Amino acid sequence: MTTPKFLLAAAMLLLGFTSLFSQRAADWKTELPCGTNEIFFHTLTGVPIVRGDDCYAGIDVKTKSVKWQIKRSKMNATMAKLGNEETLDFFEINNSPYAVSNNTIVDTRDGKILLDPEADAYKTVKEYELLPGDKVLVTTEGKSNVSFHLIDLTSNSKVWSSDLFKVSGGLGRFVTSSSSDDQPKPVKVQVEDGTTVFAQNSRLMIIQKDKEVAFVKAVDGSVLWKNKMDPARIFFSPDEKIAYLVEHDKGGMIAQAMSAGTKRMGNEIYAVEVETGKELWKKPLKASEVIRWYSLEGDKLWVVNAKGCNVYNTSEGTAIWKSDFSGKRIQSID
Repeated sequence: MTTPKFLLAAAMLLLGFTSLFSQRAADWKTELPCGTNEIFFHTLTGVPIVRGDDCYAGIDVKTKSVKWQIKRSKMNATMAKLGNEETLDFFEINNSPYAVSNNTIVDTRDGKILLDPEADAYKTVKEYELLPGDKVLVTTEGKSNVSFHLIDLTSNSKVWSSDLFKVSGGLGRFVTSSSSDDQPKPVKVQVEDGTTVFAQNSRLMIIQKDKEVAFVKAVDGSVLWKNKMDPARIFFSPDEKIAYLVEHDKGGMIAQAMSAGTKRMGNEIYAVEVETGKELWKKPLKASEVIRWYSLEGDKLWVVNAKGCNVYNTSEGTAIWKSDFSGKRIQSID
């Protein structure tokens, strides 16, 4: 005879299985503009983003509707319809509410367009870098110019755009990408933060590309001067009227590998006037070996090289000591 306890347990077990395998009705639904291949969430904002065959779309969960959409390139749309999603054309700008889709920078919260290839006259987004003061510096490439765009995260707007360099044959540290329909676009384009140098008062930005350097006013992007230089380090005099540029020594393959991606210092330092770019020394300061450490103290520049150290007069860039102090293991001078 079946006991009441056994019947109760069986009923509860059956109810549990029914609840487990039953489907819950959706709280709400909305019509998507271009189908749905995947739904994911933006890391910082948490906005649901739909990847469809023909577009990317941001969903506003408050209004239960599509807030924004950006069309995919014909190439990526075709690949998506064929079931090939290896050539992703959407990526986030880290630590910001922004994303890049089809070379357009969009605020995922409300769909505001920060940079647009047509409106801002470029073809591809090449790089971005997070800067102090809640800024993002975006590098784009057009038919003939490499442009830089400063976006302010606080005001959620573009501060300025500036065409700084000409497109060269060698793209250097630029990531190969294209907005055309015959080439896929890579996902990762971020460069190492700290690449762009700021003066202490943040009025000046020093931007480098390949073997060129540009001194730019941070407030409006206007160029003070440009030169064919490839410095490994840049530092300023206390009044920031003089910039010192330490030569980049590429060295051999072993030296480059040991530098772990950072530029290896050479043995020469140039002094230039910040406002004009004029070289202030007749000849660059030349250390006996590659420079390992330097420190500017008043009108003296202490330089440690691979085999010793010396002190130099900043007015002329000449050595004060007739010969280097010998010492291979010098780390710093106090």
